[in-house]
Amino acid sequence: SLLLKSEMLPPPQGPVCLAQVAATRGPKADMEDTHVIVASLSSSSSSSSSGSDQKRGGGGVGREGGIEDDAVPVSFYGVFDAHCGAVAAELAAAHLHLMVGARKNAFLGGLKGRSRRKLTEEECVARARGALEEAFAEMEGLIMKTLREDGRRQDGSAAVTAVVAGERLFVANLGDCRAVLATQTPEGRVEATRLSCD
Repeated sequence: SLLLKSEMLPPPQGPVCLAQVAATRGPKADMEDTHVIVASLSSSSSSSSSGSDQKRGGGGVGREGGIEDDAVPVSFYGVFDAHCGAVAAELAAAHLHLMVGARKNAFLGGLKGRSRRKLTEEECVARARGALEEAFAEMEGLIMKTLREDGRRQDGSAAVTAVVAGERLFVANLGDCRAVLATQTPEGRVEATRLSCD
């Protein structure tokens, strides 16, 4: 079965984000893959996403919603490709955006500390990379703890995430999930740009 969802997600200011999700179930009996779309991350996120709407389509879990905070919009998009069970992918869809949200300031790239010095591009990228690496490591710890407690050892998930902070895009992936940016040329052709590496 094919699930296609398209939704306009207007951030508090700046350009409008268009998010689309399509999923197909392969030869397995159940859809184990999942996604999450959060229009506005909060830096004070807790373990539950207020205003989040959990939906099941074709067996997968989809979340659209947002946590309102601050003047600069920071959005989160994630796709989680389950391996040997859905537990890890569902945990990542439920928690990874909260872990990234707790590190939201790393993506803003504005002022640093009390010095009020504007960050360089390299410093902005390094801060965002560090925040994503920390969030992914924290997520892995939660997955491993949950699987040990449940007596499961084989569930896993590949992931690709995108964080949009104002006009900046940060992409991270783990495993064989890929991100591709489609742009339209002035002549009307669509060009694909690879944003991640396996």
